[in-house]
Amino acid sequence: DLIVLSHVIEHTYWPKRTIERFVPLLKDGGRLIVTVPNVLYWKCRARLLFGTFEYESIGVFDGTHFRFFTYDSLPRTVDVEGLEISELWGDGHLPMGFLRRRLRGSLTAAVDEYVTKMFPGLFSVQIGVVAVRHMEPTL
Repeated sequence: DLIVLSHVIEHTYWPKRTIERFVPLLKDGGRLIVTVPNVLYWKCRARLLFGTFEYESIGVFDGTHFRFFTYDSLPRTVDVEGLEISELWGDGHLPMGFLRRRLRGSLTAAVDEYVTKMFPGLFSVQIGVVAVRHMEPTL
């Protein structure tokens, strides 16, 4: 019914092949959820803009990451035979620490939700896809 690859495929040499191996395990109508870190999150962009690319022990630049993904590239990777992408989203927040310390609750959550929907490639720390398996009818 459901396979979740949460922060998995960025650790593989061939992410598309990895996904293809899971497709036959899904029944018709089954879902595959794939989440990855967003290499174009604003903090990552700033680091790269200022010439910094250093691997770390955790995060987007984790030293065990073989592949990097963006809001636009993840769906192309998950777009394999037998799967149809039904949802694409980003999860993140607006860099407004000074406001967070003064405002609490639903207002900051609403702002975060809005900017992440409007600019998912910039403000999403992680990105995700839901794909549904559709089997060809047999005769």
